[in-house]
Amino acid sequence: MKKLLAMLLALCMLFALSACGADKDVKGSVSPAEDKQTEESAEAPVEEAAEEPAEEPAEEPAEEEEVALGTVNGGRYENEFLGIGCELDSSWTFADEEQLASLIGATADAVGGDYAEAMLSADLFYDLYAESAENAATINIVIQKLDLMSSLASVDTIVEASLKGVPEQLEAAGFTDISIQQNTVSFAGEERVGAQISAVVQGTQLYEQQVYLKNGGYMASITIATYGSDRTADYVNAFFSLG
Repeated sequence: MKKLLAMLLALCMLFALSACGADKDVKGSVSPAEDKQTEESAEAPVEEAAEEPAEEPAEEPAEEEEVALGTVNGGRYENEFLGIGCELDSSWTFADEEQLASLIGATADAVGGDYAEAMLSADLFYDLYAESAENAATINIVIQKLDLMSSLASVDTIVEASLKGVPEQLEAAGFTDISIQQNTVSFAGEERVGAQISAVVQGTQLYEQQVYLKNGGYMASITIATYGSDRTADYVNAFFSLG
């Protein structure tokens, strides 16, 4: 049950990302004054333009880093693409590749034995799922490919737009007493955009801290959830920078 709830809370956020690249009016408008100025310019005699020095060739844009999966060795997770890792004690168990694929509905046959290829070609995939039987806590990392508008927006803008639809989604899933607040959290050595969520589900108090990382055209949501008491800050501190 905890796994299902943690998955729902993570995906509620990320499914909203595709909608946050709101339609923007890209058509220009010209005022009457500008119209007049344009007409006067058209009537004025055209002077021969002085030769301009040849433009230097533009610099090639920096090559975008390719998305990559993280690795788990013992209780240590690392992802070079996201630039983060975490160290968890022996009370934690980690989902294997087949289990991670099943979280987005992919079967072992669909994965075809090559989890990395199958997940990296998807628009959304789980990079980590871990749970602690001792502390009733879960940690998961979901990575989603952003649409063009979202990839150009700041993390703060994306999260602010996405959070607006989350309460309604949680209510529809049976959550009550929902509280969601965008915040800033010290995570892996940097100040990151996050969201604190608390709710009651099946009579149990749930606390969650989400942290958002953006790299190029991808957004990662790190979701840390605990039940009964709020220990999310303890597990936020388990993460470190690989930089």
